[in-house]
Amino acid sequence: MLKQIMNIADSTLVNLVSKLGTSRDKASHDQFAWHVPKSVFELDNLYESNGTASKIIDKPVQDMFRQGYYFEGIAGEDLQKLDDEIDRLSIDVHLNRAMRLSRLHGKSYILLAADSDMPLITPFGDNDTLSYITTLSVSQLAAGSEMRPASEANGYYDRPVYYRLQKSMGGTAGSIVHHSRIIEVVWGDGKSVMEKIHDELLRFASVNANAASLVHEAKIDIIKTPDLANQIQNNTESILKRFALVGMLKGNNGTVLLDKEEEYQSKTYNFSGLPDLMQEFSVQLAAVADIPYTVLFGRSPAGMNATGEHDLKNYYDTVGSYQRDYERPVLRRLISIISNYLLPKGVDPKLVFSPLWQVDEKTLSEIEKNNAERDMKYLDSGVITEAQTAKQLVEQGTYTVIDDDHIKLLDGLNMELDDVEPTDTTNTAAE
Repeated sequence: MLKQIMNIADSTLVNLVSKLGTSRDKASHDQFAWHVPKSVFELDNLYESNGTASKIIDKPVQDMFRQGYYFEGIAGEDLQKLDDEIDRLSIDVHLNRAMRLSRLHGKSYILLAADSDMPLITPFGDNDTLSYITTLSVSQLAAGSEMRPASEANGYYDRPVYYRLQKSMGGTAGSIVHHSRIIEVVWGDGKSVMEKIHDELLRFASVNANAASLVHEAKIDIIKTPDLANQIQNNTESILKRFALVGMLKGNNGTVLLDKEEEYQSKTYNFSGLPDLMQEFSVQLAAVADIPYTVLFGRSPAGMNATGEHDLKNYYDTVGSYQRDYERPVLRRLISIISNYLLPKGVDPKLVFSPLWQVDEKTLSEIEKNNAERDMKYLDSGVITEAQTAKQLVEQGTYTVIDDDHIKLLDGLNMELDDVEPTDTTNTAAE
């Protein structure tokens, strides 16, 4: 017996009576299959053909852009020019698509085109003006084999010097593109989100498809006919016509006409337990996709006092990390390029994302009140000025009626007050 036990792997619970942990134990033969990466074609087909798969890809990206962003350190005409340029280039539209493609394929690209009409193989200059930007998928752009030196790779070892367009982009298929004209958007480890959830998604889809199929079997009519096998063998066409007529008569008036020796039964499928099974698979899919069940399937959580608020807050924290890791670097690169040719030197817009978790009106009112009391204390103590407070209120979007002229007026009044010499109260009192 000792020899039998020694032949079994270490750290395995063994019971030779029940065969637990031995070769007779069916569970001991379980193993994970080798992962076969999905092709771009398979991923695109899955995205287009399955609504749940497309929502898993799209929903976090939609929430990344849902509340938008704003800029600090810039106001007035400069802010307006920056906003207009962002709208002209449709940056949010292209960046949204780039994020979705990077989640689906693991990577996507943004192509920068300058208005100098120089070939794409030439570097994008520091003072070049953006003519347009566009989003490319991994099937449209391929990295070259020559890699950049470490001093130019921004901390990466696998950044190519050139890229090549794979599909026609206005007659430029096969064109070589310099790396300075490409912004890579890499999601996670560069692999599709679908790779890790594919099996769970397949099980979920299979359960739903089989449940839908059972609907057709929900009610079955059974007619027992003597010597049916011989009748079918001798006159199949007549038998089929007869029972088709029975079904027609039943459908018209609910009456079934049978021979004296025939029997009629109707069986109904019991769906009890099936909804629970379907929900369990959907919960597992939501967990693997890292999206709350309430968000992915649009259903309220079950249970007493269940609101799903905690899950939503955690989800928005996750989306916030997506903004920090994926959206912010690309936006900062684009804003930096725009600032070089559009804004005065020294103006450095600071990108700030609006909170994803929106508080109710009562809580918001309390926050505004606390902020106002804080500003008044800082004003009274001379830490800040009225002009600085007004500028901050504009940047935060609290007020839109405050313009640059009003801020300059407040700033001028503050400077005049600083220039007024304090009155000598001692001499006045002596007189």
